[in-house]
Amino acid sequence: HVARAADEDGVAVEHAVDALEILLGELEDFLQAHEPAFGQVAAKAADAHEGIGQARAGEVVQVLEDVVAHRHQVEEGGHAAHFANITGNAPCFSQEFPPTSMAYAETQSMFCDSLIGDADWIKLYGRNPAGESVPDDVIREYVTSSHPFRAFSERSILVVPVFERRLYSMPEAEMTPERLIALARQCEKEIQGIDCSPRPILSIPHLLGSDSACSYQGYLMAHMAVYQTRAHFLSQYGYLTDNAKIGPELARHYWNPGNSVSHSDTIRSLTGQGLSGQALAKFCNLSSETLWEVSSKAISTALVRAKDGRFESAELNAQIYIVHGAEEI
Repeated sequence: HVARAADEDGVAVEHAVDALEILLGELEDFLQAHEPAFGQVAAKAADAHEGIGQARAGEVVQVLEDVVAHRHQVEEGGHAAHFANITGNAPCFSQEFPPTSMAYAETQSMFCDSLIGDADWIKLYGRNPAGESVPDDVIREYVTSSHPFRAFSERSILVVPVFERRLYSMPEAEMTPERLIALARQCEKEIQGIDCSPRPILSIPHLLGSDSACSYQGYLMAHMAVYQTRAHFLSQYGYLTDNAKIGPELARHYWNPGNSVSHSDTIRSLTGQGLSGQALAKFCNLSSETLWEVSSKAISTALVRAKDGRFESAELNAQIYIVHGAEEI
């Protein structure tokens, strides 16, 4: 961005470079100031790992890595399922540009994404090379260890659009690098409760692109919709994993119309009410103990439904190649 602006506005380049230097200085100060706190966090993490045993700690990390790896596949699969099921009679209903919103598109992928982090999904599908399922104490550690930070995670999304709204409401004469840095710190303190975010606002690339600027709130709105959708299906059916009734309902209410209806209207069509943050807030406010009680019950009922907890893989009747350029991987 700096290079591209060089021929257009030398002053803008100077301001951008100044801002980068200030930000780097801020990051160095932040790391130095918080080094003792990071050490305490590391010590607590080590104590927690000692509590479940070194071998179990390794298993928790392995589960985390596997879920993250699968999450990308499932998340993009959610986008594919969405766009493959749009039944409008013109291509305009099936594209990523307005009136398709980020919140609407991300709801579809993030709903699928949310499923594979559920304890019952991990229990049914998480296997080691010997075919053994993930032990319950490992699943518990995975599900509950990060949950106390869930509200902070959602606030870490919220802080970006709050900053952008105030930034673009600011008189142009006030837009100096120092003022922007100060505004970023002010928003982080107000929304996240800390002097500097672990991911400082101005390090987030979405702010720099014309296609992605002023859209970050879509992620939070999608999370709201995901948990509203999950709550609806849980109240209706009692479970999510391997529930064959969910797909057709998503297709009918969320996917088939494409962008011919608004995001909120698709949610109203399924759940009976417009977009709401109540379900997400309720989930964030669960204690780790309550979350595990719910998760443990979900595991038990899933095993009953599946009898021995194993599912046969569906035959896709397809030849699948993974290719990088001319190389067949």
